[in-house]
Amino acid sequence: MCEQKRIAVVQNGVSRRTGRSVKSGFTLVELLVVIAIIALLMSILMPALRRVKMQAEEVKCKANLRQIGLVVFMRLEDEDFKMPDCYEKYPEHSNTKSNKHLWWDDREPGKVRLTFDTDHEDGSYWGTAYNEYVKNVDIFGCPSMRQFAELLANDLLHNYAGGKEAIQQAAFGLNAYTDRLNANSVRNHAEIVICSDHVEPRNEQSNDTNKGDMFCMGVDAWNLSHYREGSDTPDRMLHYRGIFRHNVRRQEIDETGGRTNVLFLGGQVGSIEETTGERGVKYNNGDSIPNRWYDPRGDWLDIN
Repeated sequence: MCEQKRIAVVQNGVSRRTGRSVKSGFTLVELLVVIAIIALLMSILMPALRRVKMQAEEVKCKANLRQIGLVVFMRLEDEDFKMPDCYEKYPEHSNTKSNKHLWWDDREPGKVRLTFDTDHEDGSYWGTAYNEYVKNVDIFGCPSMRQFAELLANDLLHNYAGGKEAIQQAAFGLNAYTDRLNANSVRNHAEIVICSDHVEPRNEQSNDTNKGDMFCMGVDAWNLSHYREGSDTPDRMLHYRGIFRHNVRRQEIDETGGRTNVLFLGGQVGSIEETTGERGVKYNNGDSIPNRWYDPRGDWLDIN
């Protein structure tokens, strides 16, 4: 009878030896197994979550570019289908007008929006040409630009007015080859880039000898030479990854394996895969290929 009671007591979680209750719990081995399983699950889930985040950022970026396309079209209709003048004087072009990131007057940040033709235009972003049509300048931002905005503010543009927030709202580089362009003179609007993901506010170097700011062009496949090793501006290499910043798959300083989003003159939004190329590679048996993405006229000044 006593033995049966003792068995019953043990079955109710009481020590056979002392008759005292004992608490159940994990052993150290069990705890380590649980931690290992959680770590394994995290290693599987984190890359998937990063991809989902990148996809969401790209969707938002393209949505913003579509809104910019509507803004550009509205201004074209009001201006006899002529694009704005990106330069202060012509043909003596300015290297500063619409080649900065500011929407707001740095003398009164957040209060007075810069205009495209003021005496303070050297600091203005090219988007200010569309002030009349833009209420929320956030459409000129890209979620994937955040880390590069901070990098630019801290590295290349020390003490820049507006800081990383100003740069974040200026995430797209303007194709300066559309300067004063009459859109009605362009045969195929779907092949001319208006702006694209970039860390440079205004892009103009795009010829056979100088591919400094642009990609996918010309005879030599080695493009974006301002951002390559051996360039005259080596500090720009740090910012290369801010150009092909979507769907990033590689971590090299000058190769992301990703793509850049672009807005075409016809209002379409698309993507261009990263092209790094090799020095000396020739297309079409060495023949020169017209730059169908950037220069709609083919006789643009050599802007350096």
